[in-house]
Amino acid sequence: MNILLTNHHLISNTGTEIYTLTLARYLINAGHHVTIYSNYIDKTPSDLNITNDLSTIVSHNFDIAHVHHNINAIEIRHHFPTLPIILQVHGPSHPLEQLAPFNIGISTYLAVSSKLKEKLEKQLPPSAKVIVSRNLIDSNLFFSNHYVHSIPKKALIISAYLPLEKESIIRQACQNLHISCKFVGGRFGVVSQSKLHREINAVDIVFSLGRGAIEAMFCQRVPIIFDYLGGDGLVTPNSFDELATENFSGRIHSYQYNVESLINEIKKYRSHYGLQLQKLSHAYYDAKTNIRKLITIYEQVINSKIPIILSSNDKKLCEFFVMSITQTRNFSRLEINQKMSRKFPFNIIRKIKK
Repeated sequence: MNILLTNHHLISNTGTEIYTLTLARYLINAGHHVTIYSNYIDKTPSDLNITNDLSTIVSHNFDIAHVHHNINAIEIRHHFPTLPIILQVHGPSHPLEQLAPFNIGISTYLAVSSKLKEKLEKQLPPSAKVIVSRNLIDSNLFFSNHYVHSIPKKALIISAYLPLEKESIIRQACQNLHISCKFVGGRFGVVSQSKLHREINAVDIVFSLGRGAIEAMFCQRVPIIFDYLGGDGLVTPNSFDELATENFSGRIHSYQYNVESLINEIKKYRSHYGLQLQKLSHAYYDAKTNIRKLITIYEQVINSKIPIILSSNDKKLCEFFVMSITQTRNFSRLEINQKMSRKFPFNIIRKIKK
């Protein structure tokens, strides 16, 4: 298949970005041709075909588009009026994850958890197709290669949005239990996937949510779900299934831990949970298994050959939306260029643009 993937941005190591790159590599390994579109790109991986300009690929004969984020979905529908689109939704709260406010002819919706599937079904018409398609974790990269202590001595905190108040609570709780801490992600410094698995294997427990918590379990580490949304506490073999329904996001209980209650939660740690959680997480999230399921979904959508029919009003809305965001991006780039021209000599700007 000739597959178009999109993500709103590829500039850090957040969940949808890593998902997109992991998906692309597994699809290529399975023999498919993959193009990635993202308007905001930094440090483009050399092994992938990535563009930030849709005009360069509008003539390509894609079979299907697997899209993240509402802006990209509208853009792809505008530029590819008859292309089947699968829209994957990773979370219910972020503005980019909200559904488009008008019909753009989505063939199938993918939700990363069962609770999110239920929420989408309430927003969509009964005829809409929603399938649970979970996170993709590369088990060739995330696996255990280091001993885990029976009493936790080291902790890794993986977070892009951790507020100062919760950072302080984690630091104090760990200090009281003589656990050393290392913070990565966001304002603490982005760590690439090629290095993150080493960081996880160097500790006993991991504070994170979503993808970070799942990657920890792949490495036989016991995660504690606690981040900007609050927390669901220590993941155990008994709580795994329940917490997976919300993709380990902290939304099940949304506990607002203080230092004392977090200390009590850490004390629930049992090192032997690690192996059990690894087996459970593999069954749900291993990219090797889930990529086959996704390819089957692609084939079913393509073979259904249901025509994409938009009303004239929805087409006009689509065109208006794309023209508006294109103009906004152009002004943003113009502003950046003007700021650069005031800061740097012209010959340096020319080298930077090249």
